[in-house]
Amino acid sequence: MKIIKQGKHPGEKVYRGTCRTCSTEIEFERHEARYQVDQRDGDFLQIACPTCGEDINVSA
Repeated sequence: MKIIKQGKHPGEKVYRGTCRTCSTEIEFERHEARYQVDQRDGDFLQIACPTCGEDINVSA
């Protein structure tokens, strides 16, 4: 078998977020972030900003 173009596994969705403190923009996969359950506002992913360390929250 020959792969013409390598795809991504469906579970490897890429998320984007922007830090509210330093405006750093990042892309990350779900396994790199912490999944937070929030019944009121909806579940979200939380990851630390690589520049300043503040939490970046992205809707799951």
